Amino acid sequence: MDNFYSRQARIDALAQHLPDPSLRSALAGIDHDDWPDYAPTMIVPGLFQGGTEDDDVLSVPGSDFALRGDYPFDTVVTLYASAQPVPWGVEELRFGFLDAALDGEDVDGVLRAGRFAHQRWADGAEVMIRCQAGMNRSGLVTALVLILAGLTPGQAISLIRQQRGQACLFNKHFVTWLMNHAEVALDLRSPSAA
Repeated sequence: MDNFYSRQARIDALAQHLPDPSLRSALAGIDHDDWPDYAPTMIVPGLFQGGTEDDDVLSVPGSDFALRGDYPFDTVVTLYASAQPVPWGVEELRFGFLDAALDGEDVDGVLRAGRFAHQRWADGAEVMIRCQAGMNRSGLVTALVLILAGLTPGQAISLIRQQRGQACLFNKHFVTWLMNHAEVALDLRSPSAA
């Protein structure tokens, strides 16, 4: 479903925006056939993970007044600062951060986004979590929602990769943080039990 750029052009464009050379290297090692489309993927009923189409960014003029219409989501968590806003009548939380190692400020925002998405999903909303490519930042926050729902970090990562594609969460910084720190940061486990 490549509609604006070829899959390889999207991968090349993403690589230019990755600040960490190790992430660029990891990206180069991904099987391009396992690269998910931007379209949202259902991870579990009511919880979706996706990306942002190349022409759905702020630098490309869009509609100034888009009503909800048949938009399928009640709530969207947007983690890519350049993404166009969702239609009117759709709840949106926006927190843009880099696809890189997490620092203190970003951790707080990521936790807030994960808790928000989990609460809205638990309340019965159809929730989509999106970033640029729909792989790392959205995968990180989707994993937090799943961890809050009772999965272990390893189970959450495996489920995301099973549903959306094995290339998801190729950012090893995010995976390490999820495995070693997420449960403590979410107050699901005490630091002494870590």
